[in-house]
Amino acid sequence: MSKLFWKHWLVSRLKLRNDQYSDGRKLWESFVPLAAERFFAVLQALSCRLRHTANGKLRKMASASSQGASVPAPVRSPFLIAIVAWLIPGGGHFLLGRRGRGAIVFAAVLLTFTVGILMRGPMFQLRGGDLLTTAIQFGGFIGDLATGMLYLLTVWLGYSQPEAAGHVHDYGSKLIVAAGLLNILAMVDAWEIATGKKD
Repeated sequence: MSKLFWKHWLVSRLKLRNDQYSDGRKLWESFVPLAAERFFAVLQALSCRLRHTANGKLRKMASASSQGASVPAPVRSPFLIAIVAWLIPGGGHFLLGRRGRGAIVFAAVLLTFTVGILMRGPMFQLRGGDLLTTAIQFGGFIGDLATGMLYLLTVWLGYSQPEAAGHVHDYGSKLIVAAGLLNILAMVDAWEIATGKKD
């Protein structure tokens, strides 16, 4: 394309006067400020449009969140929450919509229980004896049973580690009970959330 075409194009686009068009130097000197002015006008229009679009999206998000906040959470029985929280560690929190907390509870209880089993910790059995032995065995059995499905599944699969001397087995037994105690704390937390005593 020829130079003359571009000059005509610039004149028509920038609306230059005839005396500016005749001299190439004047044409260039007038082109730069006008081009910059047009460029900044386009940028300003784009920023206004983006701001308007962003404000519209923010309004939609705010209205959606306010509508979501006004919808009440489904009411569930606290007893159902407690039973599910016992059977599946973190299950009560999942039913209440607290998925993050439920996943943390599940991972903590599962990890503690698994490490206790891998250390070959014996599970507590209900048996008689003097008062102190009965209290220790009963408390340990409640702790083991509190792990819920993990305990039931382990017993069903035939895990029966006899009591043996040694620190490793003893620590394993205490970790299994600790997993049950963690699950009891999670059950209490889920119960309080379900009954509205806690957010």
